[in-house]
Amino acid sequence: MSDKFGVELILGSGLTTLVHLARQATCAQFGAEDTLRLPLRVTLVPFFDMPERGLRRLEDDIAEVISGMPDKALSFWVSQSDMVVNSATGSVLMKLGLHGESVFSVLEKSPPKRKKRSLFGFGRIREDDADAEPPVHPMMSLQREIWETVSRAPGSRIFNRDFEFLPHLPIIHRSGLSKSDLADAAEYAARSISNLEATNVTSPWRIWLVRYSSESAGDDWREGKWLSDVTWRIERSFRLTTD
Repeated sequence: MSDKFGVELILGSGLTTLVHLARQATCAQFGAEDTLRLPLRVTLVPFFDMPERGLRRLEDDIAEVISGMPDKALSFWVSQSDMVVNSATGSVLMKLGLHGESVFSVLEKSPPKRKKRSLFGFGRIREDDADAEPPVHPMMSLQREIWETVSRAPGSRIFNRDFEFLPHLPIIHRSGLSKSDLADAAEYAARSISNLEATNVTSPWRIWLVRYSSESAGDDWREGKWLSDVTWRIERSFRLTTD
């Protein structure tokens, strides 16, 4: 058995329940049921190694980061039409926006510089930062601080160092579907969520430190073999807001 860890953001139960129903229907209709082995979540830090002896310290460090977070500034907006097809990985994603603008376009317009930001609060800029860019959204700052906390933890190793935080919910994950079938699945999921009258605003509820386990993955968690038999459990749940 091979274990990896991840840090996941869990949204409020109202939207999560609606999207879960649409995801369940879409995966069943297109033969992608393996996706349903995963929690419906927004990944903050993808799979990483962590020695057991360092887990408690990592949990405490993540809790400290979260304690300074202005939770009321972390709402997402959601549209059922915001489905993205990634044919390279056989995935359909439902992207989430921050403060009324898609995070995809926010990042393209204003890539943040880590050294010029203080934590959260839309990034108060130091007086000596004359060339600093516009403030960074608190959610982007939160993800970056948690990423760096995991990176600094003794013995940790994040597998995908090129991971780019683009908030989304996985509708279909690493399937063998063709490009045209993925496009149909994206349309089907969008129509399902529309029919369920999904709310267009949601807030984070918890952050989870999750342990993922798989026999099939071996030492390689990059290619998706783990999805056929992955199991998971919550190592620690960090409270954010009430639903």
